[in-house]
Amino acid sequence: MALYIALGIVSNDVINHQIDSGARATVLSFGHLASGIVHTAGVAGVGVLLGVLPLQAALLVWGIVIFIFLLLVITPMHRAISRA
Repeated sequence: MALYIALGIVSNDVINHQIDSGARATVLSFGHLASGIVHTAGVAGVGVLLGVLPLQAALLVWGIVIFIFLLLVITPMHRAISRA
């Protein structure tokens, strides 16, 4: 009888250990999934920033170039034409 009780306690501990291990593994895998999602979103965010910032910088540069072109070329031409 004591042997059956001892085997029952041991098997119960083994089952509980397996359940605990499974629960821990599940929590860890959800943690890895969450960190992977956050990491992917972060990489995507950095990629968007790295993709958008050069575009904005290029648009800014082109805007300055066009502004200087208008200021230096078109305005004197317009004045010359309007005087003639």
